[in-house]
This record gives sequence, structure tokens and C-alpha cells, in this order.
Amino acid sequence: MSPNILKPKKAFTLVELIFEIAILALVVLSTAMLLGQLSLNVIETETNSLATALGIEKSEEMLSNYRQNGFGAVVSVPATLFPAPFQDYSYTIDVQNVVSNPLQPGIIDKQVTITVSNPNIVDVVIDLLIVN
Repeated sequence: MSPNILKPKKAFTLVELIFEIAILALVVLSTAMLLGQLSLNVIETETNSLATALGIEKSEEMLSNYRQNGFGAVVSVPATLFPAPFQDYSYTIDVQNVVSNPLQPGIIDKQVTITVSNPNIVDVVIDLLIVN
């Protein structure tokens, strides 16, 4: 028999165990921070998507109002909260008269800017051009 087989196995020292626990703690902490950041990104994306959907809804309402009531019904709206359950979001509608065709300067169109705001995201802006 070889003398190496009979030697007792060397155990880990306390310093080695503390070092390994510290490395494991760093790995766990890094993973927890990454998961936290990912969940924040998911929440921000969801909030942004909802703001975009609310802005598109307002643009559809604006176009429907134009089709039913004519060009004069396209007007600005000051900052207004959306109804529940979307009261964390607000919107403004800014309407400017513009000449979109320089070959026909007497025809005035309307540039509509819908801005949806939420304190947790950058404003979502939707622009429309309504041609008279």
C-alpha cells in the first residue's frame, strides 16, 4: 500500500471558511442587486407602456371628436388627470394652427401634441397633424 492512502485528509482552516463565506456573500449580494434592478426596469417599462396606451386613446378621442364635430372641435386641453384607476397619469393637449402645405398658405391645419405625464417616467409625447 502506498503511504499517501493512509494519510488523514487535511480539513479546511477557519480562515479558508471565512474567505469562502465572504465570496459567497458577494455573489448573493450581486445577484440580489441585479434582480432588484431588473424589477425596477420591468415596472418602468410597464408604466411607460401604459402611458403610451393612454396617449393613443386620447389621440383616438381627438380624431373621433374631429370627425363628429368638425375642425373647430379640435382644441387645447389643460393638464388633466386621467380617471381611476389611472389617476397617477395626467395629460395635456396642445393645439397649434399650422400651414402644413406651403403651396396652399391659406389652408390652416392643426398640429396636436398630446403629452402624458407620470412622476416615475419621462413624459410620453404623441404628435398628430389634422388636415382641414
